[in-house]
Amino acid sequence: MTIKKIVLRTLLGLLVIFFLFIGLFVVPYFANIVMPWDRAEAIEIATRWGGLADLPDAAEDISVDTEGGMFTRTFIIEFELDNNAIDAWIKKECSYEGPGADR
Repeated sequence: MTIKKIVLRTLLGLLVIFFLFIGLFVVPYFANIVMPWDRAEAIEIATRWGGLADLPDAAEDISVDTEGGMFTRTFIIEFELDNNAIDAWIKKECSYEGPGADR
């Protein structure tokens, strides 16, 4: 192999490593993306900060999203569950008083 090919392959390898680093570490850190390995932690933090009970075991199609920045972080959790189970979940160890409640 010539020196030119070795240098090109080395530069290509470094470029691939650079883009993998940007894609796997830098973008998720600054973007409002919940990575799959952070999903359980995001749900735990959102329920703790919101004064909510743990999500019901019967909850389906759970999705987790975040908004805001470092000082205004918002967690959005969506899931499907029947109305009776949602009412029971809200009443269970929950500080949420509903819309229009006096605070």
